Amino acid sequence: QTLDRDHFMTSDEALAWGEKGLAQDKRDLVLLDWFVSACNRAARYERAIDLWRELRGAEKPKDTGEAEKQLRKKIDDKHPMSQSLLSNILGNLVFSYTALNRYEDALCDLVPEIDYFDSSGLALSNAACLYARTGYDGKALDKLEAAVQLGYSREAIAKETDFDSLRGY
Repeated sequence: QTLDRDHFMTSDEALAWGEKGLAQDKRDLVLLDWFVSACNRAARYERAIDLWRELRGAEKPKDTGEAEKQLRKKIDDKHPMSQSLLSNILGNLVFSYTALNRYEDALCDLVPEIDYFDSSGLALSNAACLYARTGYDGKALDKLEAAVQLGYSREAIAKETDFDSLRGY
């Protein structure tokens, strides 16, 4: 039986294990999702951001269709949950940027990807936080509505201070 690595490794050991695995195959979505999440838990936000920039490469997609094509070339999308995994990865990356108060950088680095991969309530909520923090209230409200439709908690939204600018809409 395989144990959850988070329960028997220190943060440093877990990150080293992830680095080793990603050095062999950056296209492994399950490992990439786990690693970005581990970076966030260890407050290594810059490493998660660097990994995303490295994976995406120098070419910034112009629209959501191009974003999908570029990512599908660079990741292993044969995994049955590939869109959900990508959505979760992007949600965690939004968290990485916002933890560093780098909202504008997040918009530059993650849009249009966050507008395409939207199958996770958490990822949508994180995108809504980013949009609300940068003054894109309409986009933030759209993302929140979609998050709620996917089952994201209205109570969690009500408690989140990142959405204070949206209250009253």
